[in-house]
Amino acid sequence: MRAIAGNRWGASKKVVLVVYRSLIRSILEYGAVALDSMSNMNKSKLDTVQAEALRIACGAARGTSTAAIQVDNGEPPRLQLQLQYTVKLKSQKSHPATGILSMKKFLILLPIWT
Repeated sequence: MRAIAGNRWGASKKVVLVVYRSLIRSILEYGAVALDSMSNMNKSKLDTVQAEALRIACGAARGTSTAAIQVDNGEPPRLQLQLQYTVKLKSQKSHPATGILSMKKFLILLPIWT
């Protein structure tokens, strides 16, 4: 992403966000169900990658808070992505992951959605 974005040259913020959504966010959404079982350290690493990609996209300084960058770019945090994707899967009865979501662990995760 750094190769196409720069402060004084390169692609616009809109184009870089499209690249972010295609390369990074799509992976976070696709693996949302599996990502929930990761260790907190690995979840933190994913949050760091997401935040750094959004920093590059909007040209923010390194010290800018992750929440501010997410709001500026209109991107939800990883947990919200996981919840949205899980709700989407639960609404599709024929999806292969539907059986996994019926396990007790996921029912505890989504009490407000069921």
